[in-house]
Amino acid sequence: MKVLITGGAGFIGQNLVRKMQAQIGYTPIIFDDFSIGDKELAKQTDATIIYGDIQNAESIAKAIKGVSAIVHLAASSGVIDSIANPQQTFERNVTGTSVVLEQARLIGVKSFVFASTGGAIVGDNETPPFNETLPMAPISPYGASKMCGEALCMTYARAYGMRNYILRFSNVYGPYSLHKKGAVVSFMKSIKTGRPIIIYGDGSQVRDFIHVNDICSAIIDALKGTAKPDTYNIGSGKPTSILELAHITMEVADLNESVETVYKPVRDGEVMKTWLNIERAARELNFTPKIDLRNGLATTWDWFNKTNITELPQ
Repeated sequence: MKVLITGGAGFIGQNLVRKMQAQIGYTPIIFDDFSIGDKELAKQTDATIIYGDIQNAESIAKAIKGVSAIVHLAASSGVIDSIANPQQTFERNVTGTSVVLEQARLIGVKSFVFASTGGAIVGDNETPPFNETLPMAPISPYGASKMCGEALCMTYARAYGMRNYILRFSNVYGPYSLHKKGAVVSFMKSIKTGRPIIIYGDGSQVRDFIHVNDICSAIIDALKGTAKPDTYNIGSGKPTSILELAHITMEVADLNESVETVYKPVRDGEVMKTWLNIERAARELNFTPKIDLRNGLATTWDWFNKTNITELPQ
């Protein structure tokens, strides 16, 4: 199966390409504009690489020809960045998704996996764990853009018979994530470079952390096409506070001395408590996260240590 992966040179994309190549029956094709993704790391996979912008219909159309499925990962993925640049977020996440879906329809690609978000799309109005039936009430442009993307996917499925799977990811971490801005990456960069760990608020915010390998497994499960096309939460199903995450990260880094911790005000658009109910994914996709947080953080730290980079950007 030839699979076009938009954003294939990004964090999840790099891991997905490698996981697909390790399995029989998948030929991943990377589509990326390399505004964020790492071209040199992508070249190491020996996968076909197509340079292009998801907002450009012509480049998408050329890339789609001959593929059996599309995994749409390309996006502006930062909640905080979306507060500062809402228009850019909507152009990439809504217009870009619309272009990819429309070209898939015109060319006849029926299988489509859309990467959405499990926390930002629900907002702060509900008590976790969040299931897929809760009303969407995003408090950031990023969450709103993913809500619009989901609506487009559902509309194309109903109107044109596409088999569209919407996967709502929780907080993903793992290797090939140097460019990301989440808590795991931030903590590890700080530890590696000897800078203070920064915690926004008092660290009581709760998240659902899932290793990228489990995310990739869920994507491949969706591509098999045996489950009903639907919206699925993909997470660990377990709550972890930011303060607890910081402590575990310092433990797996085997620090012999404490790291300075700096507390800053909570940022606009940040959901305070979010973790996911994954019962539907377990039932329909046969999804079970296999990597627990401590082991996942340990292998992620090992990867960071092997990057041979002494000055990592914040």
